[in-house]
Amino acid sequence: MLKPYGLSAGVYSWALLAVETFSQKTAFKGYTSQAHKKAVCHQHVRPNLKSVPRHIGRIVKASWDQQPQRRSSIETVCDKLSQEKKSYLWPKIV
Repeated sequence: MLKPYGLSAGVYSWALLAVETFSQKTAFKGYTSQAHKKAVCHQHVRPNLKSVPRHIGRIVKASWDQQPQRRSSIETVCDKLSQEKKSYLWPKIV
């Protein structure tokens, strides 16, 4: 926290929005800002992925690594999502 935002922050944000979209719940709802900072920054807490499809969950996990430099790039996220879309649609088209 309190570091300049970079593209990795956007990837992290995408991951949280993806989880919220699948779970239909707000991540960290009810947390104070101090509790949120402690949980996320110091205890490395992330939302539960049980409502996220497994193949999307793998992409999400790679997008919210504690170390920003180890997070997937947005290009990698888009490529993986595109691959998942193709593999999902292929049997339905044939």
